[in-house]
Amino acid sequence: MARIHIQKPFNRTKHVLLSPFSTRHKTKAKITELPLPLQLIFRHIVLSDDGKLLFVQNSKAGCTTASHLLYEYSRGQKFVGKIHAKQSQMRRGLSDFEAAKNALSDSNTYKFTIVRDPQKRAISCFKNFFIDKTNMNYPKHARAIEAFGFRDDGANDHNFAAYLDLVEASIEKNADYTDPHFRTQVKNIAFGAVDYQKICKLENYNADITQVFQESGADFPGLAAALEKKHNPTKSTKYVPSEELQQRVRDIYADDYAAFGY
Repeated sequence: MARIHIQKPFNRTKHVLLSPFSTRHKTKAKITELPLPLQLIFRHIVLSDDGKLLFVQNSKAGCTTASHLLYEYSRGQKFVGKIHAKQSQMRRGLSDFEAAKNALSDSNTYKFTIVRDPQKRAISCFKNFFIDKTNMNYPKHARAIEAFGFRDDGANDHNFAAYLDLVEASIEKNADYTDPHFRTQVKNIAFGAVDYQKICKLENYNADITQVFQESGADFPGLAAALEKKHNPTKSTKYVPSEELQQRVRDIYADDYAAFGY
């Protein structure tokens, strides 16, 4: 069986030892002092420049689109390029740790995230990684999913079953450090550990994001136009799994169904 790829946990001993020589390691050492649910989200926190909004990204649930929108709100212009890359120079949990940590407990910072129907999210991830093969992390999982029987010429149900095998194996190996695209959404957003003002639903994206800006008092005259632009949409044609596979999704993501009312 090919190796199952998971994220590397923070290594507290290493980070503490290297802290005097590296700002990056100093930040990661501080992150290891936090409860594990918060450690998991710090790579995925985005702050608006004015500190009014804190967004926790949830992979395959509109996080690219929302990050572009936050950039435009903060900088007054659209970002061209890969918004999750360092070149965007957005305020993030790792690069602006103290501000992000303080914002999590600051009642004046409006905290929000986005969740998605677990089945639609799983299908989107399956297509993005293994059908379109456009996700940058695809090579990390390619050999493993092939070991579970995935074939480029295979039927959708056959290949989606292999994908679910990979997800289950990843979660079994380490549920906390499973690739966040596969990981449960309750872990991705530290559900219950962050006092969110709004947990948006991707299915109601425009209305929910409009509510975020209204309730937070963040003035964004270009909001209506920005909401019309969607980034990183899955390209492949519609696919509906068999009932057996749909049940597997419900079982794997039972916590998400219960937490978010899907």
